[in-house]
Amino acid sequence: MYDHREARITWQSIPVLFPDDLAAALYLRGESYFKRCFMPAEDEPKKFWEHCKEHSTWFGTHPMKDFQRLDRLIPFTLYGDDVQCYKNSEVGAISVIGWTSDFAFLNGTLLRYFPICTWSEHCGTEFTYEDIMKHVTMRISRMVDPEFIHEWSQGGFAFIFHGISGDLKWIRDQFGLHKFNVNECCSSCGAVKDHPDPSMTISDFRPTAHHVGTAPDLSSFHEISSVIFTLPGASPERVVHDPMHSQLLGTGKLSNGSGIIYLAESSWWHPFQPSGTYPDALEHALRLAHKDFLAWKKLTGLDVSQPRFTPARLSRKGRQNYACMSCKAAPSKAVAFWVAKRSFELANREGANEMDHLVATCLGTYAMSLELMDKAELIMSQFEAERFCELTLTHLQTYAALNKRSRRLTGKSTGRNLWLIVPKHHHLFHCALRVKEERINPKAAALFSGEDFVGRISRIARVCHRSTLSQRVLERYLALVHLELARL
Repeated sequence: MYDHREARITWQSIPVLFPDDLAAALYLRGESYFKRCFMPAEDEPKKFWEHCKEHSTWFGTHPMKDFQRLDRLIPFTLYGDDVQCYKNSEVGAISVIGWTSDFAFLNGTLLRYFPICTWSEHCGTEFTYEDIMKHVTMRISRMVDPEFIHEWSQGGFAFIFHGISGDLKWIRDQFGLHKFNVNECCSSCGAVKDHPDPSMTISDFRPTAHHVGTAPDLSSFHEISSVIFTLPGASPERVVHDPMHSQLLGTGKLSNGSGIIYLAESSWWHPFQPSGTYPDALEHALRLAHKDFLAWKKLTGLDVSQPRFTPARLSRKGRQNYACMSCKAAPSKAVAFWVAKRSFELANREGANEMDHLVATCLGTYAMSLELMDKAELIMSQFEAERFCELTLTHLQTYAALNKRSRRLTGKSTGRNLWLIVPKHHHLFHCALRVKEERINPKAAALFSGEDFVGRISRIARVCHRSTLSQRVLERYLALVHLELARL
């Protein structure tokens, strides 16, 4: 840690809530509480692991695949993030490390995510995370060791290290993977942003693209060499970029923003820019668009809150700016359904052109993939997995076609500088292929509760003194967990 009084890096003690200690405390409180937090569905675990034996190359070669009680094998997933805590303060953001069981994805936040450690980035250094994880990893390795006797062993339970989740910034900073700000931005294959062969770039979303199956550049990963990858089953492939950050807070913000701008410029709500400047005309159209969205939201009964659409909120102050809508995850999904419906109506009107039909296909398939993901069980049927892959690839391929056409437009042409392609589109491409192969519903890894978890940590930290923040956050969060368990 960094000591600001002495202006140098020093060794300091920091409170840590080790996962095995918390799991033991929950089991000693009662097996029902333990199961409620880690595997609430009785019939789900065995079916999941038997399915993974056949369809997952990761679990098919894992030593725990022959564990006798697969119905009591709990997947351990590590989670980390940074969160802004103190505004207008030198303390600024705090870093959070937590963990969860992937079988608890339907639980509320307090019974799904549990903190391991928090610290202020004001006092953190480039060594802090790894120093903490050296000790945490030793305890996790003992926790996932089937030969080690724990409190929960008498009930036949065991933990298996399943993966690491978080947003791209956290994954990049801590592990040197998926470095979205460089040309070699993918750690799953050899796709890059710029290459003489277009089929090696992230904008080629065909399953036959040259980058599919190629080896990624993992030099930065090996340079950092995080201690967490010494755990059995831990590898770069188990670092998961979840669909909430990849889609709803990534590709969805771009497709929603581009779709709304395209509808506005196509005079869907009002004749666009008969006179005046572009920003003024767009602001008036977006005001009508937001009115339309609120009316549709009331009609469908969706309870989400989305601030009004403005040129600034859609990053579109001029035709030279690519559109990207600023919003949270839940409103992003609602806007996706609404803008898809309006784009279908635009494509079905008299005089609709080829671009209108492409936009409707792009936005419609994205909305249908979200709907399919919501309705499917943890293990998708063969039809559902193939349908999800088909919808996602169609969305990505039409998005790439729109991007290509949009870049060719000039002047006051409708749809100029829309449909920006970013590395998160490529992550969605990998997600589609992985779902088709493994048939595991990506919603199980979505970090809706994870974002709520760090939000709660942030609110707790605001009322703690910075000198005792690391300890008080853990104590107060555990108090909330206790109150939540008392309601069961």
